Amino acid sequence: MAMIDAFDSLLKAHPSFLLLCLGLISLGATFWTVNRTRKSEKERQQFERLMKISEFRQAWINDLHESLADYHNIGITPEPQPGQENNPVFNKELYKIGT
Repeated sequence: MAMIDAFDSLLKAHPSFLLLCLGLISLGATFWTVNRTRKSEKERQQFERLMKISEFRQAWINDLHESLADYHNIGITPEPQPGQENNPVFNKELYKIGT
């Protein structure tokens, strides 16, 4: 009860004390909200960056898989088709896939 009486007398002596307390609480809540929003935004940007890297990595793996399949298909052919031994298009395609 003594604490309530002390608070009541403080409010009567300094009416702006309540406004000051409310203002400080409001300011603290605003800073906390801004800080939390910035942290959430950073986390979202980091997640998006990792997802983009993952997409590029998957595209690279798919391209590598296709290239190896093409190279394997050409490589397992027992002999080039007649007339393709010296065919520059065939040799260029084999070189392109191999690199």
